Amino acid sequence: MMQQVQLLAPFFVMTTFVVVVILTVISRLGGDGKEENKETPAQIEEPPKPPAAKPKPMPAAKKLKVEKRGKRQAHPWLAGQLKGHTAEVLDIQFSPTGKHLASVSMDRSLRLWAVKDFEKPEHSVVRFNIELDHAVKLDFTPDGKVVVLALAQARKLRVIKLDMKRKSYETKVETPEKSWINSPIGCAIHAGDPADPRMGQAYLMGATDQTTLEVRTIKGDLVQQIDTKSGRNTYATKTPDGRFVAVCGYVGVVNFLEIPRLLGPKISSAFATGGHRATIYHCCFSYDSMVCCTVSKDGTWKAWDIDIDYKRGGDPKELATGNYARIGEDARIAISPDKAVVAVGSGANVQMFNAENGALIGSVDDAHPDAKITGVAFDSEGKYVTTSGTDKHIKIWHNIPGFTVTVNRLEKKLINAKSDAEKQRLQDQIDWRRAIMTTAASKQ
Repeated sequence: MMQQVQLLAPFFVMTTFVVVVILTVISRLGGDGKEENKETPAQIEEPPKPPAAKPKPMPAAKKLKVEKRGKRQAHPWLAGQLKGHTAEVLDIQFSPTGKHLASVSMDRSLRLWAVKDFEKPEHSVVRFNIELDHAVKLDFTPDGKVVVLALAQARKLRVIKLDMKRKSYETKVETPEKSWINSPIGCAIHAGDPADPRMGQAYLMGATDQTTLEVRTIKGDLVQQIDTKSGRNTYATKTPDGRFVAVCGYVGVVNFLEIPRLLGPKISSAFATGGHRATIYHCCFSYDSMVCCTVSKDGTWKAWDIDIDYKRGGDPKELATGNYARIGEDARIAISPDKAVVAVGSGANVQMFNAENGALIGSVDDAHPDAKITGVAFDSEGKYVTTSGTDKHIKIWHNIPGFTVTVNRLEKKLINAKSDAEKQRLQDQIDWRRAIMTTAASKQ
């Protein structure tokens, strides 16, 4: 019996081993896979985790825009912006009626913006296309119905009659085909005597960037060509009353030429303002034509009393002067209707000065960021200062510094007022300005 057990023992061992192997294989192949999950982590290579998604980089332009928006907040004096031009705005001027601001641009358009909409989200504007050219300067007749444009490419003048209701215009005259050799830098139009348009001489004026000044009839016929002897003309315009043409130049003076009211007499030199040591960039006039302001390369601006009898030897009197921050090789100047404030635009900045003592009373740095100011103008009420630039925009600013100066001046007059009517008139003017200042302050 023991011999039989000894003989069968290897068989039992082998059988047991085979059974164990078979059961192990079956458990692995036929099981639910849980056995694999019981293996140690060191035996299994875990799949690498996908990297965290990186935020997409912001395009450079948008990033710059966000940075600017974060750093440059709207100036509290900013009342609105007029957008629509698709190229540099070259000149701006308020119409004589005070209802519109006119602008010309390299986009070959003349646009008239409604002043009453300046602070509204949407701005009423009438666009007139300038065929085959663009204007560098413009000027109105006293009634605001006719405009003269100085054309850049043709280098001549074009007179157009506006129809605001139909939003159209009619070309009345264009100076002869013979163009100036040089570029125009100023133009003016005057329809006879302001008191009686049927009387007096109507004329056109055009000046080039050399020393040429032309005066023509309203039909475009040449009356006189004048050598201004200014070294080189930089700007030319007329006084609001149409009596004088003013020409700025390299010699640091503004020459005034008197335009005869009647046909016959030649245009003659009247007087000149001096005082500057370098080129005069620009000049402007008060609404009553009694004050002329000049801005020069020498870093100064000046206000002049030109209500003089020059035929009896009267000379312009300097009323005030001040220093402005000159940026680049150009500047623009304007004076408020009440002759209280002078605004100077140079580079991208606007500075405002007291017109009586020349003191700086306010400024807007980067009024037109990364651009150059091409025009500065006050509206007929002195409520706004407008600026245009090479950035295609026109900006409207509350004339807060001007109102502050005027209120202080009116309060002094109120103390010395004698009649109740005068006191009420002064108080109404003070209240009106204070109301606007309060409204502007509430938007800060």
